[in-house]
Parts: sequence; structure tokens; C-alpha cells
Amino acid sequence: RVVASSRIVCESDPENEWRISGSALMSPQALAIVRELWHWREREAEAVDLPVFKVLHSELLLDLASWCSENPKIPPMGAPCWPRRSSPARSESLVAAIERGRQSEPVPRPPRAERPPRDKDAEVRMEKLRVHRDAVAAELEIDPTIIAPKSTLQEIARKPDTASAALLAENRGCR
Repeated sequence: RVVASSRIVCESDPENEWRISGSALMSPQALAIVRELWHWREREAEAVDLPVFKVLHSELLLDLASWCSENPKIPPMGAPCWPRRSSPARSESLVAAIERGRQSEPVPRPPRAERPPRDKDAEVRMEKLRVHRDAVAAELEIDPTIIAPKSTLQEIARKPDTASAALLAENRGCR
């Protein structure tokens, strides 16, 4: 199953590829700035052949976008979270990206997926499954998610009578 799933090529979604963890609850104007900063960071990282986090860490990107959206009249370099050790050229292009975000139309927040109602019995089953999976993984000296990712455990915990049969049927073709 792991081998089969590794062969699946995920299509990139240019409309949403810039959304990073922690941005979903930001204001629509801050999201416009996040989008511009993400694209700026991608270009900068590629130009200097560095991982994106070495250009601008995601947490700092979010802090900067949030501060700049809340303080539209203050130049971005006045932000308390302005990145240290940035060359004048990089700082100038960073300011330009922030200003593009400030001038952009606000980006609507993504719709939130509806969560199933809380089920205490399922939570207890989930914890038992997780503990057992982790123990088997430790014994085999493998990552626990190779045995079953969290989503699979949740599915089994929520639907104990039908989930395991559905998962087995789904995996029959993966050999």
C-alpha cells in the first residue's frame, strides 16, 4: 500500500500552493500578503539555490504578513519581526512583495471542512489503536505511519464494524 501510494503524482494547485500551515485563520488581507511573500520566497530560494526556510522561515513569513496587514501605513522594515541579516537587495525585493500584497485584493479564507461530531468511544478506540500501532512499529523499527497513518486509525475508530473490511478491499489491488 505504501509503495502504491508513493507512485501517485499529486497535481500542484497554483491557486492554493502558497497556503501554508498557520495561514488559514489569517485575515483576507494578510492572506494576500502571505501569497505574495510565498511567491517571493520561492523565487529567492531558487535564485540562490537554498531551501525556502533559509530564505524566510514560514513562521516569520506569517508574522510579517500579519503585522504588515495590521499596520498598512507603516513601512514593512519597521516591523518588529523584520528578518535580520537580509541584504539590501533582498530587503528591497521583500518590501516590494509586501507592498504588492497590501495592494492586492483580499484573499477569502478557505472553507473549513466540517468535522464529525465528537465521539468519546471513538477517541478511546483511536488511542488504543495508536498505542498498539506505535508498539508494533517500535518492535519493527519503522515509522508508525508506514503501518497506518492517523487518518486510517481515525477511520477504523469511527467505524469499527465496517472500516477494516473497506480498507482491506481498497488495498487488495496493491501488491
